[in-house]
Amino acid sequence: MHEHIDSWKNSQEAFSQQLDVNIRELNLGFPPHWQHFVDYMDSLEIDRVIDVGCGAGVYGYISKKLNKNYIGYDYSEHAINIARRTWQPELTRQMPNNDNTMDFYCKDYKDLTEAENPDMDLLVANAICDVLPNGDECLEFLLKLKYRHLLIQRVSLIEESEYSEEYEAYNITTYKFHHNKNKTISAIEDMGYSVNTVHLYETTYDLEILLEKSNL
Repeated sequence: MHEHIDSWKNSQEAFSQQLDVNIRELNLGFPPHWQHFVDYMDSLEIDRVIDVGCGAGVYGYISKKLNKNYIGYDYSEHAINIARRTWQPELTRQMPNNDNTMDFYCKDYKDLTEAENPDMDLLVANAICDVLPNGDECLEFLLKLKYRHLLIQRVSLIEESEYSEEYEAYNITTYKFHHNKNKTISAIEDMGYSVNTVHLYETTYDLEILLEKSNL
């Protein structure tokens, strides 16, 4: 039993702090994984971003500024409430005539269903496979949703056996899951995907994942 499995879910303070950090990053310069998200989204012919584990919702703001439709999911009502009251009014003020949709829903990743429009959506998961004690199971579930394009961000890939550890962030105890690099890449490819690893820093990578059309 993982004692702190719902630490994010139950902490309004954690997402309030995350929002403060996100606003600073918007104003002072995107971190590497944000810039990669923008670049990768721009390289694809997609209509919509599906953001799993959206947290305080900043990717909704970025996506709509780039004229993409957006749906953000998080298992925390605190996160969804913060995202709705922050970004929807702000974008209405900045872009009153923009027709692209942006919606946030409280839903656990395990309750998501298979993609309805797999070719035209990008599923992005920013750190969700990193802050769960069972990050490998989370990644496997997201692959089974059969989106053609996935961007799994801030994944720790190591040469040693996989393991998780506890650490403190935003005044809560959370987890960091370390994936065995070869095992993870092989598992992705065995499910019919190709994968490109993009190094961010130290052992942390983004995974650009593409499902071959014959497997859709």
